[in-house]
Amino acid sequence: MKFAILSDLHYISQQMIRDREYFERVNDIHYDDIQLKHALAHKTIEMLARSDVRDIFVIGDLTDEGDKPSTDEVVEMLRGLTEQGKRVYVLTATHDYHHHRKYCRKNPRNYIFKEEPWDSPYFEPEEFDYRSILRPEYAHLSDEDIRLQFQPAVYQSTLWQTYYEFGPAQAFSVCESAESYAVSLDDETWCLVLNDCFRNLEALKNDSTTFSPECLAWIQSVIDLAKEQGKYVFAVTHHPMVPPSPAYRIGADTRDMRHSLVGHYLADMGIQLIFTGHSHICDIGFLSSEKGNVMCDISTASPTFFPPQYRLVDLDGLKGRVRTQVVEIEMPEGMEKDGLSTRERMQRHLINRIRTELTDKNPRLGRLVAKLQTAPKVKTIYPLCSGACRLSRAEYNSVKDKIVFDLVVDVASAMIAGDGRFTPDTAEFKLMMGFGAVVDSILDAQPFYDVKGKILKGYGIRDILLPMLFNNQVGDGDADFDFTVIPQPRLDVPEYKSHAGGLLMTILCLCCILLSPLAVPAAIVGLPIACIAKRRKIKKDPPKPERY
Repeated sequence: MKFAILSDLHYISQQMIRDREYFERVNDIHYDDIQLKHALAHKTIEMLARSDVRDIFVIGDLTDEGDKPSTDEVVEMLRGLTEQGKRVYVLTATHDYHHHRKYCRKNPRNYIFKEEPWDSPYFEPEEFDYRSILRPEYAHLSDEDIRLQFQPAVYQSTLWQTYYEFGPAQAFSVCESAESYAVSLDDETWCLVLNDCFRNLEALKNDSTTFSPECLAWIQSVIDLAKEQGKYVFAVTHHPMVPPSPAYRIGADTRDMRHSLVGHYLADMGIQLIFTGHSHICDIGFLSSEKGNVMCDISTASPTFFPPQYRLVDLDGLKGRVRTQVVEIEMPEGMEKDGLSTRERMQRHLINRIRTELTDKNPRLGRLVAKLQTAPKVKTIYPLCSGACRLSRAEYNSVKDKIVFDLVVDVASAMIAGDGRFTPDTAEFKLMMGFGAVVDSILDAQPFYDVKGKILKGYGIRDILLPMLFNNQVGDGDADFDFTVIPQPRLDVPEYKSHAGGLLMTILCLCCILLSPLAVPAAIVGLPIACIAKRRKIKKDPPKPERY
């Protein structure tokens, strides 16, 4: 069974960019980059149209902000695929309906609305009191004049019907209240197309959006029916069930990462394979429920992010085999600018996004990141971790003049692209893991240990860095494997150790002795006792990383 997975198109119609200055300021993205994303979206559809796959799954965030012009153009592009004999199955997500303020005003220079109320999302046009967010000086406007200030938008209540022809119309079973459905792809394979944007406090006792109780019951009924008829069932949904890395799990809130219980629920129901998106990261990961049921989560990157990608899949569900191939989108012609190729422009956009994520709410951090983009170099920080890195002279020479910020961007790019090019034999891997060992040694020492348990959720820095550098299971992109079992590690990863934590504690003790005679008893007696007590506590009850 062959099919394609496309996620996070984030399409923006050119009709929505009526004021370049306003658009760039509100969206924190350059107008030329939007043109490039627009061209990439059309190139993606063109490549899918000429591919040899018949079934195409589009699994959420088709548009960037749920405006009607963008939605209408996406629908027309998808109809172009169906007219060429493709079967298109659409799953919508939060970016596919209007709930942000970005496109709320037709006249961006006339701010008739207050800013703050727009921080509360999810409103329906018939139910919303527009006058409640009107500035007092515009109270004389009629209701019709107020409504004209809004861009035409698609709302959550209308999404199902908007994309009904792409999947629900061909479904053999539907859970309309959850906007989910099941389709038969061939004589032995079914797919559950699951919308996970509904609150389910009753089932999971968590404030994350996920599957409603009615949807969970419907999922189980389809799985039971498949068992009776000897069919294989896999699923697609938007948000990842397995985090692409612990770093993603630590930094993501409930909107970005589904609660770990969700994946365990589905695995225990009988879902062994699920395809997801949202993170814009190419990743293949596994989870095992407490009952021992395994689920494989294959996440697909975005065709309008860097590097732009979609997936081709060849699945034999009854035999438990899957083969995936990552397809990189062809660069559109005529998009070169400022001496940069199209690919270089996309990479620059990624770097800007990383900087924005780091500095969005902290101007001081922004100035620091700006400095880090030019310094320090690896040779400056290498003495801090040279003992743990164990780089050869040739390896050191290959990275010593690299700017640390560029190295971080390289690692982030490798994680997004998948298939981890920083394997254990590379200088970059040894440097990053050695530096992680130094930080872990400090975090494991008193009084810093609680940082690991509380902020890092039980992970060490090395635990976070390892999957960012490379996937030690089956890879992330092109892979052929048995998805019913958790694979053994492909490569042996040497253990990186550091004594920086012990050295730091020694320095702190000496400082106590030298700076305050009154602290001598505490430094000589108190700190060793505290350290011994803490070590005994750690040995008895070590912090456990959040399971996934």
